[in-house]
Amino acid sequence: MKCRAKRKAGGRCTRSALKGTQKCFLHTPGRAAQAGQRGGLRRRIFDPSELAVMATPENAIELARFIAVTMVETRGGKIDPRVSNAVSQLAGSFLRALELGELERRVSELEHNRKGVSST
Repeated sequence: MKCRAKRKAGGRCTRSALKGTQKCFLHTPGRAAQAGQRGGLRRRIFDPSELAVMATPENAIELARFIAVTMVETRGGKIDPRVSNAVSQLAGSFLRALELGELERRVSELEHNRKGVSST
């Protein structure tokens, strides 16, 4: 069954009516305001003062711990999922940087050892 309400433009609403009613969710009195409030709560300003203080991760193990804490705080509602998503993206970049740093260190060490062998 379709909604019986009229749109602001004058035409009839094309949404499906809620069970047991003749109107859709948005045309049922109070429902649109209720949905707006939920959206507003979901988009509240992120307040980092409630989060656990953590040191900057220095290696993959510390990064894994940081990600785990972020997951728990997201599920607990302390962190907005959008912030958690940004942390996830940054963690991936950080992990790649750690890997590159380790490769650079190893190559530098091999080059240093090679120079030491060739000069003797």
